[in-house]
Amino acid sequence: MNIHVIVNISESFRITINLTSVPYHEELADRSSLDFRELSTAVSVDVEHIYSDIAGQQSISVLQFRSVIFIAVSEHKGANARKSMARNYG
Repeated sequence: MNIHVIVNISESFRITINLTSVPYHEELADRSSLDFRELSTAVSVDVEHIYSDIAGQQSISVLQFRSVIFIAVSEHKGANARKSMARNYG
């Protein structure tokens, strides 16, 4: 008798990124605003690039921008690794 087992491990973690070169404004608090969508897309693309060498499916979602020393909170699913990111979004 042969038994084959496929294990699908999914991990999810949140990272916080300080974007010191981007001035915070109220449009960034609104997830439906053009400013939020454009900046969250730019951040997501960069984070996906950083994690591109990790095997498996990657999914990046920017959850919010806050004015407390301008923070982008991103949820990353699929990889078990931590990396750092530096980019000027200004």
